Amino acid sequence: MTSHAATLAVISPGSVQIWYDAFAGDNDPSLFIGEKCHPVDVVKAITQHPDKANTRLFSSHASLRRDRAVAQTLMDLGLRVSVQSALAVNAGTDRVWARERLAARQVPQPTWGVGPSTMAGAGGQVLVKGRGSTQSQAIRWATQPSDVDASDYWECYIGGVEFSVVLFREHGQTTILPIVYKGPAQRDLLPPWRRLRLCPPPAAYDYVVETLSMLGRTVAEALDIWGFAEAEFVVTPDGEAYLLEVNPRISGTLRVAAMAASAPIFDHQRFPGGRDWPASGYACEAPYDGAPFVTANVIATSRITCRADDPDHSRAILDRHVVGLRWPAKLQ
Repeated sequence: MTSHAATLAVISPGSVQIWYDAFAGDNDPSLFIGEKCHPVDVVKAITQHPDKANTRLFSSHASLRRDRAVAQTLMDLGLRVSVQSALAVNAGTDRVWARERLAARQVPQPTWGVGPSTMAGAGGQVLVKGRGSTQSQAIRWATQPSDVDASDYWECYIGGVEFSVVLFREHGQTTILPIVYKGPAQRDLLPPWRRLRLCPPPAAYDYVVETLSMLGRTVAEALDIWGFAEAEFVVTPDGEAYLLEVNPRISGTLRVAAMAASAPIFDHQRFPGGRDWPASGYACEAPYDGAPFVTANVIATSRITCRADDPDHSRAILDRHVVGLRWPAKLQ
C-alpha cells in the first residue's frame, strides 16, 4: 500500500515497464498506458487510480500531444499534474519550429532549410528528415533540389562524433546525467538505437563534456522542458559542437545514462535531488535480439545495457551477451 505522499508515474513507452522497478522507489506507483490508448481511456484509467492526486505523465514521441490534452483534463478535475510543456511538445513534433526557436538562442546547428528553393547554399548532398519524425524515421539523402519536396526539411551532413545529453528539468532547474557517446556520425543512416553506446564517453572526449552540458541546459531552458529530454549533438574533429535533434521525452539513451550514474530516475523523492548526476560507474549498450531480462547490472530489451565499476568489466559483460561488437579505438 502506498502513502499519501505517493506520486503516480503515468508512462507511455511500453518498453520502460520491463525496467521501471530498477529505478523506482518503494513509494512510486506506476501506470503504463501505451502510445495508442485514447485520451478518454487514459483519463479514465488515471482517475480510477488511488494515487491520482499527484500525477506525472512521461511521454513517448507519439504521445506528446495526447498527454498534454490528458493533463489539461485532469487539471480541470482538480488534480495536480506534471507534463511536458507546450513549447517542448511543439519542438518534439515540429523540427523546423524547434530549429527556429533554438537559433534565436544561438545554439549551433547544421545549415538547414525547407523545400528545394533553399538548397542553393547547401553545397551538395543533404539529409532530408521528417519534420515531425524521430529516430531517423523518413530520413534519406538528396543531391538535387528536384529530390526535395516543397514541405521537406533538410540539413547539411556534419562529420564527427555523436553524443547525447540526457537531462531532467523541473521547477526551472536542469539536471544533467552523464554524457552518452554514440560513435562516429555515419553516412549509412543506421538509426542511433542500433549503434554501440558508451557512458560516460571514453576519456579522449573529456574535453567536450562541459560544452555539451552547457548547450544541453540552454536547450532545456529555451524549450521550457519538463521532465526527461535528450539533446543530440555531433562534435567535429575541430571540437565544434552542433545540435542535431531534441527529444523532449523518455529517450533511448535514458537507461544507459541512468545506469552509469546509478540514478534512481523514477524515485520522485530522491531524483533529481537538486543536483547533477555524474557517472559513478561505466555503462555500455548495444542492440539485442534475445528475450528481455533484468539483473543487478544488466537490462535487456531491444538493447542490452551493462554496468560495472570499471570500463573493461562493463565491456566484458556486454561481450558475453552480444557477439562481434566493434569497440572504438579511443577507449582510454
